[in-house]
Amino acid sequence: MALAFCTHKIEVIKPVSFVDDAPILICLQKNDLVRIKAFVEHHRSIGIGQFVIIDNGSTDGSLEWLIGQQDVFVLQVMHPYSSANRDAWINRVMAYFGDNRWYLVLDSDELLAYDDMEHHDIGQLIARMERKGITRCRAMMLDMYAADGYFETGDKSEFLQQCVYFDTDTYTTGAWDYHVALSGGPRRRLFGTEATLTKYPLFRLSDGELLYQAHAMFPLAKNLNTPCHLVIRHYKFLPGDRVKFERIAREGRYYGGSVEYKNYVKAMADGDVLHFVDAASAKYENSTSLRCISCYQPIDWK
Repeated sequence: MALAFCTHKIEVIKPVSFVDDAPILICLQKNDLVRIKAFVEHHRSIGIGQFVIIDNGSTDGSLEWLIGQQDVFVLQVMHPYSSANRDAWINRVMAYFGDNRWYLVLDSDELLAYDDMEHHDIGQLIARMERKGITRCRAMMLDMYAADGYFETGDKSEFLQQCVYFDTDTYTTGAWDYHVALSGGPRRRLFGTEATLTKYPLFRLSDGELLYQAHAMFPLAKNLNTPCHLVIRHYKFLPGDRVKFERIAREGRYYGGSVEYKNYVKAMADGDVLHFVDAASAKYENSTSLRCISCYQPIDWK
């Protein structure tokens, strides 16, 4: 990560002037036009007005779309993706914009959610965290999925309308050295993977802090004893993504040599329809639907 931080060229494609005391959302994307449009729209709806999108060499029109958005600061990096490179690029962006401010770091297939977000915007959420002395906010990644057949033959542009189901109580937690380890959900049920579902997407960056890796911040000790007040609605399994999974598994640039994606490809090899929905599933109607998740701690706004 240090080598990429120091040597990789990150080009400014379209600069935007930002307000110093407002949060900045940072996201890396490549060829994800359908998701990135929904991503920007959703986070605008909760009060985000400052986006930094790092494009990694898109050719599907998503770069051009981003350039046309008035509130999006567009960067581009052409080096090959890897998990370590991603972390380096995001740390470079935060070094540019500086510390002592709030950041929200998400992937293009992730939408931030929290209790009663329909009536409390991101500014109110941050203000409440500050009153409670919380500067690093823990979230669980919640894999969203659709009914049988959508992943195989559905219309990708309808993913928000179709991927409305999630697991409620198939998760387990354990204490790691640097955060609460959460795993489970449909990735365990269907693919036998133990993916880490803990993240710290929203934080106030202080001097000496950095993104250690996608699921933890440094100094590591500050990750401990933090309540899980946030949910990241994660849209990982959309029509057409099987080809992407095969490429990622083949290239081996993700964590552990892309072992998680290799499990996906193996499970999909016979071509059968994947059955995501089962007795552990609930339907997302609005943010209060999340209250049924066993390891989530809704915010008390009173």
